[in-house]
Amino acid sequence: MKIILRNFKKDKASYITILLSLFIAFTAIFLIGGYVIHEYSVDAFHFNKNRIYRLQSDDPWSEGHIFDYITFSAPEYIKNNFPEVENYCQWNRNGYEKLEVNNNTFYKGLEIYQTQSSFFEMFSYPFKYGNAKQALNDKSSIVLSEETALKFFGNDNPIGQAIKVKFRNDEKTFTVSGVLQKPKNASHQSFDMLTSIDGKEMRGCKAYLMLKPNSNAQELENKLQQAKNEIPFFGIKDTTAKLYLQPLTEIHLTKEVKSKVVIFLIIAALILFVAFFNYINLFITQIQERSGELGIRRIIGGSFADINLKLVYEFSVLISIALLLSTAGLKLFLPIFNSFNESTLVMSDFIKWKAIASILLVSLAIGLISIPIVYSRIKKFLNRSMVRKPSYQIPFISTFQFAVSVSLIVCSLAIIKQIKYIHQKDIGLNRNIIEMRLPPIERNKSQLLLEKLRESPAIEQAALCSASPVREGAMVLYQYEKNGKKQEYSPLFFQGDESYIDILDIQLVEGRNFHEAESQNKNRCLINEAMVKFLELKDPVGSILPGSKNEVIGVVENFHWQGLEAQIPPAMIAYNNQGSNLLVKTNQQLNTQAIAYLQSSWNEIIQDYPLEYWTIGDLFNQKHKQHELLIKFISFFCVIAIFLTIIGGIARTALVVKNKTKEIGIRKVNGATISEVMIMLNSDFVKWTLIAIIIATPIAWYAMNKWLESFAYKTELSWWIFALAGLLALGIALLTVSFQSWKAATRNPVEALRYE
Repeated sequence: MKIILRNFKKDKASYITILLSLFIAFTAIFLIGGYVIHEYSVDAFHFNKNRIYRLQSDDPWSEGHIFDYITFSAPEYIKNNFPEVENYCQWNRNGYEKLEVNNNTFYKGLEIYQTQSSFFEMFSYPFKYGNAKQALNDKSSIVLSEETALKFFGNDNPIGQAIKVKFRNDEKTFTVSGVLQKPKNASHQSFDMLTSIDGKEMRGCKAYLMLKPNSNAQELENKLQQAKNEIPFFGIKDTTAKLYLQPLTEIHLTKEVKSKVVIFLIIAALILFVAFFNYINLFITQIQERSGELGIRRIIGGSFADINLKLVYEFSVLISIALLLSTAGLKLFLPIFNSFNESTLVMSDFIKWKAIASILLVSLAIGLISIPIVYSRIKKFLNRSMVRKPSYQIPFISTFQFAVSVSLIVCSLAIIKQIKYIHQKDIGLNRNIIEMRLPPIERNKSQLLLEKLRESPAIEQAALCSASPVREGAMVLYQYEKNGKKQEYSPLFFQGDESYIDILDIQLVEGRNFHEAESQNKNRCLINEAMVKFLELKDPVGSILPGSKNEVIGVVENFHWQGLEAQIPPAMIAYNNQGSNLLVKTNQQLNTQAIAYLQSSWNEIIQDYPLEYWTIGDLFNQKHKQHELLIKFISFFCVIAIFLTIIGGIARTALVVKNKTKEIGIRKVNGATISEVMIMLNSDFVKWTLIAIIIATPIAWYAMNKWLESFAYKTELSWWIFALAGLLALGIALLTVSFQSWKAATRNPVEALRYE
C-alpha cells in the first residue's frame, strides 16, 4: 500500500484519471444492471408465481391482436370443468369520481380495483394490518396499500375506518379491512385500493388461473382450445379466436420491455469496454513510466512473478476503490437515472444478492481479463533495455472507442429526428384543441356548460362528444354475408355532435356532415378513407354499411388516433350530442384568457369536482412517451461514452508525446515549426478517427433502420445525421489531442535533449 501511495503522489493526474474512468463506468453499469434485475424480478415475491397464469384470448373483433379482457363467467366455468385448475380470481379497474375520508376529499391520482377474496389465496401480498383470509369476504370491505393508508390516516391503524367512494353511477361506503405492506419486489398489478368484485352487470374483466402443482400449462391450453365453443366467450360461436395462458412471470416482460433491456445491456457492454481499455492503457502507461524502477527491481533479484504480483495487487486496489466510489455515485446519479427513465429504483434495489453478485462478477471479470493483458505488456518491456522505451502506436481499441461514440451520436440524432417528426406531423386533427371531461354524475350539465363556453370571445368553437379520437374509442363488430360466406369486421367507433369534425379539423372528402337537426342524423354515419378502401366501396355516400343499419352520409380524410407505429385502420363517426366530453377551440392570441374563462365557467357550473383538461397534441405525444424516454436515456449514456473516450484519448496522447519527446526535440532543432509538429502528432489520431467513422456508419444505419421499422409513419435517415456525428467525433478527437500536442510542440527542445 505504501508503494501505491508513493506512486499516487508522484503522478496524481494519471491515478485520478484511472479512478474517474472506472468510477463513471461502474456507476453507469450498476445503474443499468440494477434496472435490468428490477425488470426481471417483477412479481418474483409471489409464492405461487410458477403456477399462476393470466387468461388471454385472440381479439374476436380485431384479427392479429391478443387481449386480456375475458368474459366474466369464463374463469368459473374453466375451474369447474378442468381439474388442472385449483383456483381463479378476476381483476377489474373501477373508475371513481371522488373519495371522502375523515372530511377530506380526494379526486384523481388513486387506483381502485375490484377482485375476489381468492386473490389473496393466489398472490402473496404481505399484510400490515388485517389478514388475507377475511380481507375481502364482505362486499363492503376495502383493502388499502401502505402508502394510501398513510395518506388517508397517517400512522394510525385504519382498520374499521369508513371510506365513501362516489363511482360513476353510484355511491358506496366501505370499511377498511386490511392494509398491505409494500412487497419486496415490484408487481405488474399497480393499485391503491382493493374491493370485492360485483360481476352481476359486468360483461368481462381480466382473469387469473392458479394451476394445481405439477399441472402442465401447455396441455391445459390445448384443452381450452378444443373446448372453446363450450366456454362462455362473448356469446360468439364457431370463432377462430384462441385462448392462451400467459405465465405470471412474463406479464411484465412485454416485447417493448425486452427490447429496452437489450438496448440497455448493449450500451452497458459498450461503456464497460471503453472504460476497461482506458483503465488498461492508463495503467500500462504508469508501468511504462516506472520501467526504470521495475528494471532495477529485476536486476537486484526480483523475480518476474513477484513484480507482476505487486502490479496485479496495485490495479486490484484501484478497482476496489472505484467500486467503493461507485456506491456513492449510485446515490448521486439514481434520481437523474429515474427521471430519464421514469423508473422507481431505490438504493435498496441494489442491496440484493443478484445485484451484489452481478457487481462482484463484473469486477472479477475485469480483474481476470486485465491480468494476462498487463502480464504480456510487462514481460515485453522488462525484457528490453531500460534505456530504450518501447514504441507506442494508436491501437484498434482507440478506433473502437470512437466508433462507439459515433454510433451513439447517430442513434441519438436519428431518434431526436423521429420524435420531432412525431410532434410536427399532420395527424389530421387540430393539435391545439382542448378536451375536458365532465364527471358522469354531472353529465346532465354538459349542454349548459357548452352554451356558457360559447359566450366568450376567447373561445372560437366548442363541441360535445363521447371522447376525442386520441383519448379513447370503441370497437363495434359487424357481421354480414358476401357471396354466400360469413364476413365480419370491427371498425373504430367515434361519436360527436354536428361540430365534431369541424372543431377537430377533420377534412370532409365527399358527402356532407351531420345535420343540426338531431332527427336527421339517426342511423347515419361518416367513415374514413381507410374504411372505404377496406370495404371496397365504389360509391360510399348513400350506401349502407355492411352488417348495420347505418347510412354513409360522408367520407372524411384519414386521421391518426393511435401512435405512428400502426397504419390508420377503418373507422366510423356516429352522431351523439349527449356526450360528457367537451372539445374547445380557443383563440390562440387569447389563450390565457380562454383558460381562465374555462376555469371560472367550470367552477360556476361543476362545483364539486376540479377541472381537468388536455390538448389533442399532448394526448397524441403521450402515446410516444417511451420513445422520448429512450432518447433521454441514450443521450445520457452517449455523453458518458464520449467523456470516457476523451479520457482515453488524453491518456494515449500523453503516452505518444512522452515516447516522441526526443524526436520532437530533434525535429525542432532542425527547424520544424509548431504547426508541423502538431500535424505529425495529430495525424494518426485523425486517421484512426476517420476509420472509426467508416466502421460506425453502417452499424448505426442498420440499428436505426431496424428501430424505425417499428413505425408505420417515419422520417428518413438523412445523410447529414452521419456527417454531423462524424464531424462531432472528429472535433472531439482533435480537441482531445491538440492541447497536449501544442504543449509538446512549444516545449524547449533543450529539455528533451540535455541528457543526450
